[in-house]
Amino acid sequence: MKKVAILIGLLLLSNLVISEAVAQRINFSTWTGSEDVSIRSIGSVISSLRFNEKQQVLLANTPAINIAKNDPQVAIFEIEAPSEFDITVELQAPNFLAKEGDPENGTIPFALQMSYSNQGLPNEMAALGSSMDVPLGFTSVTFPVHTGRRGVPLPPNPELYGNARPKSTVYLFVYGTLGPIGQVSAGNYVGEVLINVYVSGDD
Repeated sequence: MKKVAILIGLLLLSNLVISEAVAQRINFSTWTGSEDVSIRSIGSVISSLRFNEKQQVLLANTPAINIAKNDPQVAIFEIEAPSEFDITVELQAPNFLAKEGDPENGTIPFALQMSYSNQGLPNEMAALGSSMDVPLGFTSVTFPVHTGRRGVPLPPNPELYGNARPKSTVYLFVYGTLGPIGQVSAGNYVGEVLINVYVSGDD
């Protein structure tokens, strides 16, 4: 089993002052440990977890801000892997965003959820409507790369390598909730999210 790791640096810049604008920046960097797997963020400029688009100014003592999977602010990933295998997608995220430079004195609750589509649909918009939600509180899920495959994953065919191996595309949707925001001071609140993709049957 090989492991594909994607490190997502999530930086939420918020001064929590009503008279000043706030900003958010989400940085995506990817690394894959297998030539048979590729993964990329779709629309990293226009499609990422942008809580500031849901509420432009973040204030202390305000309700939670929610990004649903059908909101334009959802983060979308495209995973391409051999069609005959199963993959496990694991989402690791902090429970709180901590104040930069002073994590002991400022936190904002933070929770993520994910959905996936492995039906071989042509694009993320088509995949969204039929995507499967991973239950809230679960941080990993295992499923076939292509839903048309049945049974136990087959061993790799030694005659098929690289581009010759049939592949399918999985769409992963990541969304969630920031807050409720308590009695916190102005500052930058940061956290890191790690997505691991384990591809079985590719030793």
